[in-house]
Amino acid sequence: MLVEVSIESGPLERFRRGEIDLDTYVDLKVEAALAHLLGLPALQLEKTRALLRAKIAAEPELQELIRKATRLGP
Repeated sequence: MLVEVSIESGPLERFRRGEIDLDTYVDLKVEAALAHLLGLPALQLEKTRALLRAKIAAEPELQELIRKATRLGP
């Protein structure tokens, strides 16, 4: 009997496997980080969201994955 097992993985693993694109990965990370701040005023939340997007997009591990995927750099 074959049993199908679903393994839940985080956004980074899903990005590595090509299940989601870069923008989706960043969006998921930002929304997870902001989940506890949803009571903030809209303007403050949007500013925080923009700052987090920039920080997450600059993560060294993510940049390395992008370099490998696009074969840019050393």
